[in-house]
Amino acid sequence: MEITSIELLNIKILEPVTLLTDVLTAFLSIAIFLKINNTHKNSLLKKFWMCFFLFFGFSTFLSGIGHGFMEYSGKYFLYFAWILGCIGVFSIEMASIMLIKKRKLEKIFNYFIVIKLLTAIIFVFILGNFLAVTISTAIGLLGIKMGIRISEYKKHKNNFDKLIIIAIIIAIAPALIHTFKISISPWFNHKDISHVILAISIYVFYKGVSLELESKKFIPKPRLLYKNI
Repeated sequence: MEITSIELLNIKILEPVTLLTDVLTAFLSIAIFLKINNTHKNSLLKKFWMCFFLFFGFSTFLSGIGHGFMEYSGKYFLYFAWILGCIGVFSIEMASIMLIKKRKLEKIFNYFIVIKLLTAIIFVFILGNFLAVTISTAIGLLGIKMGIRISEYKKHKNNFDKLIIIAIIIAIAPALIHTFKISISPWFNHKDISHVILAISIYVFYKGVSLELESKKFIPKPRLLYKNI
């Protein structure tokens, strides 16, 4: 596919729409991070969700910079973006694992996601592309978070669990669009479409998280790997 570009002040910017949609999605995520920080009582659950929105925001911002200024920076910004993306997924997994009542099962999941995070980061450098992040995210969202949230929704019928499940389903679409490179034009390609849908997913996550943090059902359990956070 044709790689679009523009020049501003003799600086060549590749895929400017991709840069723009990345940056706008990053601003949305960081704005949500600040909103949650200022409007909800402190809890361990809140910390993990804040980490998710913060790391996701920085990840998409650096990804935009990496795409836009690839000719000057190489893949350095993208490597940092991919690593932050893995950490963001780790944070969202921790927020779900806290809901597990069986301590032995919770411990197993804790060690599993730590190993998965470290493995994904190693393969980011080995492969030098987005594949490791995609696999880590798929396992985290579909294999861990979706399963736990569906279980919780069946038990309690809470609206926030339903919203978070919907957000995960929306987040699947960008992966498919990216894989099959579904584009409208070179100026609005599969990356741009994915970013717009991701922004919608992030907002739905926020709505669900806000309801969850406002509810009284969740009592943080300061134990296992996150006991000192």
